[in-house]
Amino acid sequence: MARFLLLSFLMIGVAVAAVHAAHPAEDYWNEAFPNTPMPRAIQYLLQTTDVNVDELKGSTVNVGSSNYQYASAEPYVHGDPKGSAVNYNYASAENGDPKGSAVNYNYASAENGDSKGSAVNYNYASAENRDPKGSAVNYHYASAENGDPKGSAVNYNYASVENRDPKGSAVNYHYASAENGDPKGSAVNYNYASAENGDPKGSAVNYHYASAENGDPKGSAVNYNYASAENGDPRGSAVNYHYASAENGDPRGSAVNYNYASAENGDPKGSAVNYNYASAENGDPKGSAVNYNYASAETYVHGNPAATLFFLERNLRPGTNMTLHFTRTRTTSGAPAPLLPRRVASSIPFSSAKLPEILSRFSIRPNSEEADAVRSTLRMCEEPANDGETKFCATSLESMADLSASRLGTFDIRAVSTSVAAANGGATPEQVYTVAVGGVRSLAATSGSELVVCHALAYAHAVFYCHRAPATRAYRVALVGEDGTKADTVAVCHTDTAKWNPNRIAFQVLGVRPGSEPICHFLPEDHLVWIGPRK
Repeated sequence: MARFLLLSFLMIGVAVAAVHAAHPAEDYWNEAFPNTPMPRAIQYLLQTTDVNVDELKGSTVNVGSSNYQYASAEPYVHGDPKGSAVNYNYASAENGDPKGSAVNYNYASAENGDSKGSAVNYNYASAENRDPKGSAVNYHYASAENGDPKGSAVNYNYASVENRDPKGSAVNYHYASAENGDPKGSAVNYNYASAENGDPKGSAVNYHYASAENGDPKGSAVNYNYASAENGDPRGSAVNYHYASAENGDPRGSAVNYNYASAENGDPKGSAVNYNYASAENGDPKGSAVNYNYASAETYVHGNPAATLFFLERNLRPGTNMTLHFTRTRTTSGAPAPLLPRRVASSIPFSSAKLPEILSRFSIRPNSEEADAVRSTLRMCEEPANDGETKFCATSLESMADLSASRLGTFDIRAVSTSVAAANGGATPEQVYTVAVGGVRSLAATSGSELVVCHALAYAHAVFYCHRAPATRAYRVALVGEDGTKADTVAVCHTDTAKWNPNRIAFQVLGVRPGSEPICHFLPEDHLVWIGPRK
């Protein structure tokens, strides 16, 4: 998801504030929760979100300093023929270079007289001087020139064009429309990442993304060998086995990422499995929209940050040593998505039915990893809650607070999150942490108190998946790492695990059975817990 951070800055119409003003989230927090520290998880989201509310026009918002008139801004320089909806210097423009690097040259509107029409990413990543197409060019994303047999919506040389090789490598050959005579039909990523010579499909092929050949039992919308297929292994590794439709008789139902990241030999589920993402098996108490071991295999994989955060409640005492790795749900570039004010977030569609509009608004390619993340987040948020569960997705701090209060039955609420201060000021490694003396205190009033836990999701702006967690206890735990790192953490303990799936990673890591004793986990830094008042 190399572009996802950059894309996450694309709100609507950007101008740079001359002086720093308080972020709307800060204003809201100070008014709604006076004399209450803002959780680190929220502070983290404000680092790259410089919003100048006074200059909002319509549904525009300033988020950062490098997006130049994204969707509907007035021409920054009068007389600029590039018109509106131009990402003029998206990532970084060198002084004196009017286009700079990473330019969406005329994303929504081409210059008059430019035969390439509208919605052209003219020099997306970097164009060499005198090379009008450069490398990493979306040559005719939404509209092909007349006479180009490849039709519309072609990413003509997305990643790299070799000299004299008109298609190059990493070509989305017929994303929206295949040539007549191509049995693979429409919406095929024909050689997405790299096609070996003589291998018409190559590796990293989305073999039948939107439409499968007749006779292919895997049905439609199958990522057949997305990342790499070993010779002789028809599924390979990193396979989205039945993303939108599962074979009849497959109990995993529909929308299953069967071995998304890596399948170990002999382990049919592998690691990083979305086990029943959009639909769970009957009898699975987790119901639908379950990320059922997304980041790690059912068996513990050493070095997996998620797996290190589990522990037993009986071990939550001063002097206990735990090997932990605190991380954030972040984009590949390492910074958070912007946190939008409610009035801006509510003006932006948040629905699978509006997916094309969402992708267009944020300049996300429909076949990209960023688009997959958007689809997954929307799908998770739209799935019905499980029996006994209360869930919602929040696109702003204000909505997250209001909805959490309504679920807890009181507006006298507070939010807490984990904060880790690395000894060297940088990222925190996996290491041994020790529970400090006097470092454990309860956050909830009683053992039966309910919490609302909110998890950050990958999206073009900050989105939280929140659910009310019954039969839980929450603790504030002070930890000290072996390198001196100090962590002020939030731990949530689940006191009733009897109905949990026995293959859940927590049981594998801790070596206990469902219902045997309370299972706890530390929250990553960008997750939140909302709790009611002490009684």
